[in-house]
Order: sequence, then structure tokens, then C-alpha cells
Amino acid sequence: MAVPDTILNYLNQNKIDYQVIQHEHSLSSYQSSQLAHVDARKIAKAVLLKDNNEYFLALLPASCSIDMHSIREEFGEQIQMAKENEIGQCFPDCEPGAIPAIGELYGYSTIVDKKLRLQPEIYFEAGDHEDLIQVSEPDFEKMMPEARYSYISKDWG
Repeated sequence: MAVPDTILNYLNQNKIDYQVIQHEHSLSSYQSSQLAHVDARKIAKAVLLKDNNEYFLALLPASCSIDMHSIREEFGEQIQMAKENEIGQCFPDCEPGAIPAIGELYGYSTIVDKKLRLQPEIYFEAGDHEDLIQVSEPDFEKMMPEARYSYISKDWG
């Protein structure tokens, strides 16, 4: 599967300067970082969360795991991770598990881990398991003008 047209159209319409980086098929954002030879701290891993029936995206470095305690403390006790079958319904033009870091495009609010702001460029899944999209940090912020920023991840180990 190629990068969905909805993603490319969104980037072009919003005048986001980007590059598509191809790599071998991967099963996770972290594995994508290894296959594409990109530091995992620079990859914005997207996690679909829900609060009752409202979905939103959490973006964090692929080198980290989501800190549900911090998220619940700041954004509400009812927040939980969405189930696999819900992800497919929320991103119908993407392969399961290849959630792009553009919540606004799909109508979802976004929370971004502040650790991503430390990176000069950011990569994210392109809706399939064989492409990453690379943007500068300023363009990454431009993609999601309504995003909220907080520390929502913890380092592995």
C-alpha cells in the first residue's frame, strides 16, 4: 500500500515541506526507525486513545512508552487506549497499526509529548508499514495548530 492520498493532499494543502522515506515492511514505529536508520526519538508514534466515546491521538517518541498515569492525571481518569478494531474504523484509508500523526486530518484532537519538540526533524508513519514522512519540527507543529503539549511518555528501561 502506498501513502494514502488524503495524507499527501493534507500536507500539500497546508504547505508542509515533507519527504517520504521508504523502508522494509515493519510491525511497529520502533522497528520502522531501525529499518529506516532513523533515531527512534525522532519518530512520532501515534497512539489512539478514547475518553468515553470520543477519540484523540497521543504522539510520543517511538523510543518511549505511553504514560497512562500522566495522561489520566492531566486529561481525565476515564481515558483508555482504543482497541485494535476501533483503530481501523478511525483510520479507514490506513493499514492497521500505521496511524499517521495527523489527528486533525481525521477529526481528532491531539496531545503531543514535549520531548518531540527537542528534535529538529520528526518522522511519522505514513499510513502504511513501508513509509515514513519526514518534516521539520516547525512544520510538525504547523500540521496540528490546535494540539496540546505535555509530558505523556516514559523512557524504556
